[in-house]
Amino acid sequence: PPMGFAATDNASQSYPVPSCPETQPNPVYGTQLDEVLGVFFGECSSLGVPVMAHASPSNASMESSEKLASPTFWRALMGTHATAFLDGSSQVRVSLGHMGGDHDVQHLSEWREAIVDLMRDYPDRVYADLSYYEHILGSSQTRLHLADQLASLKKPHALRNVMYGSDWSMLAAVPRSHDYLDAFVSFLTTEMQLDTSQRQDILGLNAVRFFGLGSQSAGRERLQLFHGDTGGWMFQEG
Repeated sequence: PPMGFAATDNASQSYPVPSCPETQPNPVYGTQLDEVLGVFFGECSSLGVPVMAHASPSNASMESSEKLASPTFWRALMGTHATAFLDGSSQVRVSLGHMGGDHDVQHLSEWREAIVDLMRDYPDRVYADLSYYEHILGSSQTRLHLADQLASLKKPHALRNVMYGSDWSMLAAVPRSHDYLDAFVSFLTTEMQLDTSQRQDILGLNAVRFFGLGSQSAGRERLQLFHGDTGGWMFQEG
């Protein structure tokens, strides 16, 4: 599916279908996409494989497709189209990349607030990352504005499910990108006023939970099996 795909309900969308010789009419394409995604999420659930998805109205690969990344579709998946999410049997963990984005630090992001609400309603199932938050590299005033927009991240259910991210291939084009990690830590400390434990969660421990890297987790066991004795520090306890 295109950058910023809808997690479900593709059959009702009117976005253009990529042109290729075997392209089906749009309604058929959308229905098939929903069916394939259903199988995909089911496999991820059974295998304990985490899912990452673009969740910012940006970088659309096709006209008007940026709206498909909306958290509205993820709520529809969890609340309507997948009973396993409701009864607790689903093991799918999703990370909604960019958490709505920081395109306009002057206005509250409805997408970001909706994602925070999803974290509340589906704890340990919905995560998000703060990758490509370039305004963290801006002026003190810009950082303060961003901190105001991110105030909802200080809710307990969000602090456990938000992760540091860089989206390095995009961030590398931004001036001073090499300072991003240091600026991010400083931002969490100064502007966001998070304590050491909260910063540690965002900077690493939440990612350990999301990717299943803890002891006896499926993700860690797969990596150990694949890397064998070459994993080194990755598999050290602590």
